[in-house]
Amino acid sequence: MGLNLRERLNLAIYDSKDKVLQILWRISLAVSIIALGTLLYIHGFDIDNQTEQGMLLIIKVCFSFYVLRYFTRLMFAFDITSFLKNTWFEGILVGFLLTEGISDILFKKLITQRVLESLGYLGSIEIDSIFIQSLLFMLVIMEIGKSSELFPRIKVHPSYLFLLSFIIIIFFGTLMLMLPEATVQEGSMSLIDALFTATSAVSVTGLIVVDTATFYSPKGHLIIMALMQIGALNVIAFGVFFTLFSKFKISMIQHQVTEDFFGGHESHFTAQGMLRKIILWSFVIEVIGAVLIYYTWTNEAGFTSYSEKVFSSIFHSISAFNNGGFSLFSNGFTNEAVHLNYGLHTVIIGLMFIGTLGFIPLFDLFNYSKLKDRWQYPWKQISFSSKISIYFSLGLITLGMVAFFFLEYNNTLQGKSFLESIVTSLFQAITPRNIGFNTVDLKDCTIPMLVIFMFLMFVGAGSASSGGGIRTSSFALLYASAIATITGKRDAELFKRSIPHDLIFKAISVCFFFLLGTSLTCLLLTITESHILAMPNRDFMDVLFESVSAFTTTGLSMGITPELSDAGKVIEILAMYIGRVGTLSVAYIFGRKVISTSYKYAEGNTLVG
Repeated sequence: MGLNLRERLNLAIYDSKDKVLQILWRISLAVSIIALGTLLYIHGFDIDNQTEQGMLLIIKVCFSFYVLRYFTRLMFAFDITSFLKNTWFEGILVGFLLTEGISDILFKKLITQRVLESLGYLGSIEIDSIFIQSLLFMLVIMEIGKSSELFPRIKVHPSYLFLLSFIIIIFFGTLMLMLPEATVQEGSMSLIDALFTATSAVSVTGLIVVDTATFYSPKGHLIIMALMQIGALNVIAFGVFFTLFSKFKISMIQHQVTEDFFGGHESHFTAQGMLRKIILWSFVIEVIGAVLIYYTWTNEAGFTSYSEKVFSSIFHSISAFNNGGFSLFSNGFTNEAVHLNYGLHTVIIGLMFIGTLGFIPLFDLFNYSKLKDRWQYPWKQISFSSKISIYFSLGLITLGMVAFFFLEYNNTLQGKSFLESIVTSLFQAITPRNIGFNTVDLKDCTIPMLVIFMFLMFVGAGSASSGGGIRTSSFALLYASAIATITGKRDAELFKRSIPHDLIFKAISVCFFFLLGTSLTCLLLTITESHILAMPNRDFMDVLFESVSAFTTTGLSMGITPELSDAGKVIEILAMYIGRVGTLSVAYIFGRKVISTSYKYAEGNTLVG
């Protein structure tokens, strides 16, 4: 009888289903905009209690709409079980909000507030408010995400969407950093400085024009942390997004470019689950990193509260794993409070190494199913792309560590024990691979070591990571090509595998692109920053190092970033942006389908070298 009643209800409301859902969808877009604006106003401006109560009333109305919309969609669903399964996360949020709403009406107090008070936390009202507003933000993001269903109708080249996505994130990041409550200074941050910081955070570079520790308020620190996380995941997310080429009608050539980005053809068949896996693994690694960092803090860190200690742990874990390079200490890890905390340095080293390795090698090494297969079938090995990332990463890190140990032994390592020197050398060897942290002042390093730093920055991190540079895969292919040329072999080889010529051509193109970009950035900075070159104790090396760091999105600096002119800041903004999105987007642009490739011109010969 219940089933028949359900069928009758479905038939009765079937004709109005599309119209009602369309109206609710349009209203939800307006509600999402209002909700976002309300949250920005609450947290971005200093408002009185009366205004805050009015804003909270708007939030409650938004919550009520989302609850109503969810149950309306549930009512129109023909298969309730499938609907609940497909919207389980949204359902949990809506159920929690509904429960809290009932508690607020009946008892004038939220359940979470009562729980926190029962645990003896005096600031429960503030935390409860932030928690509820965070739930609203999650619902808003989910609603905006659903608008991506419109993307398949937009006939725009994928590379342009990729470029636009970063521009949009940087734009909103700039606006949020300009909010009065984002800094401890009176008024708003200047547009150029906010744009520079937002670009640096989204591109996970780490170059700063103001002191992150002292200039920004806790809300500003939260904004920077969110921008680093979003910026790091955006590259991977778009790589996965584009592999779903059926929605965008992407050509197979463009699809192959995406496969190269992920490191193998296998990624195409698992693209839909890969983004979920990446987000989950990132979250787990960052949480573990934050816990380990929390227990390495010493009294010298000077935290004044438990919450400050927790937030600093989370911030530095996200910054290290995502190659962000931002720190909550003035002068980063060269600050006196942390520069001798080798336990902290060791944890950061681990997070930096994992972050620069790339997700594909991580999945290949530690995925349960792959570990099980290798245990049952010892002859099975990790993938070719994973071998490149792992072995070349270890080789480059070893090169950097040994070079730093011997070149700086009587310089920046002077006075340290052997073990302290090893940890310091290892830290400095990993950080040029696109993190931007350093435990020694780079201005004190020798010229040969700075040259090696620039080489490591230029090579960068592994593919399918949030790092920049030409990537270890491109460097490995160039290395194999050079060895093949020297030994007179027809094909380049690595790990007993022949490398297709088209991959070599791509690696050469990427290398040329970064050489050109770095050179142009350096040339323009020598023109606009002549005042820096005229300073005592400053020379061309400072500008060259800054240029390589900006275009490869590394974040290391000789200390000239705060001294840049507005023109110089604009140049570095463009360098960080192009360096972040350039390689993949250019590959997509040149991946466009041509009319024909079944022709060949007569060979031309010339002298080489």
